[in-house]
Amino acid sequence: MYIFIPQIGTKLILLQPWSFQLVDEYRNYDMWVKLTNGQGPPRSPSRSSPLIIKYSSSGQALPVTLSPGTILVVDRIYIRKGQQGFNSVAFRILKGSPVPFGRFWAKLDEVNQGLDAKVAP
Repeated sequence: MYIFIPQIGTKLILLQPWSFQLVDEYRNYDMWVKLTNGQGPPRSPSRSSPLIIKYSSSGQALPVTLSPGTILVVDRIYIRKGQQGFNSVAFRILKGSPVPFGRFWAKLDEVNQGLDAKVAP
């Protein structure tokens, strides 16, 4: 068994297509909009102020497949004991990759099960 825990800032190049669910959550909103040509997930106005609209999750997920050659930079790793549902890895997609650049996070289980990549120089 091979275990690799990357440092923040590690660049990974996808060797195979990687499919995962982009969760409708505010930190994924910009990437969702880019991947759906401007059609973001449903938003709900905040009840705290009639003048400010805050993002509210709809509980949906967008199936995403990133192409081989996409360069991902590890931006954050979140693991919390007793809170496995929140375990995740945040990535940045570098400009020049075959998909839109930006930042997103994916669930740790999906990263571990499907991500086939090599460390970029």
